[in-house]
Amino acid sequence: MTKKVLTTYQAAAYCNATPMTVIRWINDGLIRSYKTPGGHRRILVEDLDSFLKKSGIPSKGIYDDQISRILVVDDESFIIDYLKETISKIDPNIQVKGACNGFEAGQIITTFKPQVVFLDIIMKGLDGYDVCTRIKKNPETKDITVIAITGKPSEENIERIKRCGACQVLHKPIKMNDIRRALIDLIPVNGFEEGEQSKF
Repeated sequence: MTKKVLTTYQAAAYCNATPMTVIRWINDGLIRSYKTPGGHRRILVEDLDSFLKKSGIPSKGIYDDQISRILVVDDESFIIDYLKETISKIDPNIQVKGACNGFEAGQIITTFKPQVVFLDIIMKGLDGYDVCTRIKKNPETKDITVIAITGKPSEENIERIKRCGACQVLHKPIKMNDIRRALIDLIPVNGFEEGEQSKF
């Protein structure tokens, strides 16, 4: 029987923790894990359950099997179109919507309930850092995974957006493999793991 394997993000959802907390448990040697050829951590459910039981940490006992709803927030429409097209090639079952301003993003987050938000951190009339902070502090949206996008990937900008709650930062110009790796880090896409040949 195949053993169920979780990404760090699935493991975090499984026990109501943050991905960074799960990574810290792994680094401290509290949870066994292994890495894919691409360097992404994977955890067996039985190992996670064993740790949670020993630590007295409750779990939801369920985990998300796939990413199905993604929102792209960027003030450049061609970036939104590019990510929509690219993600549909990676997995046609994923629904992708775009927003070019804060008002539209807020409406879509409320109605569409995305699991992942690709967020440009520097936009005209919109502070991406503030948007990320609001998403992560709101009890209704705090479980959304934020992947930041920036054309100015300075160390200061990267550290700042991660403090706001973004789990990853992609640099413009964004390539298909960058997006694919980001999604694989959340949920193995189309059954592929890092290190296998992409179809695209």
